Amino acid sequence: MRFMIQMTNELPFTLEIPNGEYEIPTSLDILTLNINSDMYNLHTARFAKYAGKSYAVGEDEELQKIIETDKLPNYAFANCKTFVSCTKKSEKDFVEADYSKITEEQCIETIAGNFVSNHVEPAEGSNITQMAKNYYSTITDDEKSRIVQQILIQEELSKLSCVYAYYEALNKLIHQYSYLRKHFWVHRVDENILEGTLVQKYVNGKFYESITYAGLVPSIMPYKKKYPEMNATELADFKDRLANNYEIPIENDLMLVARSLWYRAEYRSAVIESSAALEIAVEKKIVEKMTALGKTTQEIDDELKFTENNFPQRCAHYLKKYTGKSFKDDNSTLWAKIDQHRKLFRHKIAHSTVTPDKMKTEEIINDFENAIIYICSL
Repeated sequence: MRFMIQMTNELPFTLEIPNGEYEIPTSLDILTLNINSDMYNLHTARFAKYAGKSYAVGEDEELQKIIETDKLPNYAFANCKTFVSCTKKSEKDFVEADYSKITEEQCIETIAGNFVSNHVEPAEGSNITQMAKNYYSTITDDEKSRIVQQILIQEELSKLSCVYAYYEALNKLIHQYSYLRKHFWVHRVDENILEGTLVQKYVNGKFYESITYAGLVPSIMPYKKKYPEMNATELADFKDRLANNYEIPIENDLMLVARSLWYRAEYRSAVIESSAALEIAVEKKIVEKMTALGKTTQEIDDELKFTENNFPQRCAHYLKKYTGKSFKDDNSTLWAKIDQHRKLFRHKIAHSTVTPDKMKTEEIINDFENAIIYICSL
């Protein structure tokens, strides 16, 4: 027998990458995500906002056929955001040993579940379990065999279910995409943000059942591409990073977090994250230079300990000592901005309720990012 499950979601934003398959290793298995940003909702009213639930979802040619076949008098197309799907397959032929391991209790439990699914109510004074026991005692051996086969099929389909590995793969793809394309407004997703994940199950090529994981938050991003298409080199780099689990530099990662927080009006947290990104970049640079000089881990730790609570000294004297450049003296204009941001906002945010406005926060983030670029260049 052939088994297949397909997990599908419409993301709350558009990923501006070519449609196609992206192979991503996860903690469970290597999964292949299929990305499609050319999907539409077909509504049965002229304006989508009046149409209620979508009549169908698909690519334009597919939906045009529905319109022509059903001769719809009123309809409207609405752009979808990016659709993502993941398919898992297996093959297994059940043998006598598989059938014999299924117990009577499992069969009764399955029958009870079937009653609940079909909204069968127990008679007065009885319950679902008792009703299932009574039913099991009256059915033929062939009917019992079909119930056992149902259990075996469900067990095999359950082995294919990997929704959390699917989320892991999807978040890795979003993370690398955000870093390489500098699209800071995309973010991690889960079953709540995605308003559930549709899991469709197939046996021998025929639809078997579907399950939807519950979710809460609606998608809000408009369907609109903001950047040029990925070229072949960018796409190859993107796929290579996914396949080989490339590590994103922590300072760049934190700056993406800072911009994402800024985009969601979390200005205090955005300042903290961008400041931390710079502190990490400075420490990494000193460690890099000391390591190149043959210093031991203990020597590096001891040297860093002297300035762990004195960031200005680390930027002025220790960078000079190991890179030949002092941030404070050799880039005094940018340093003055950073020093002011740290005194007026970073420190006060940590110890008071001070909150910068949107424009000021963006300025702070930009200055910290420029400082990181400078430090990394030393």
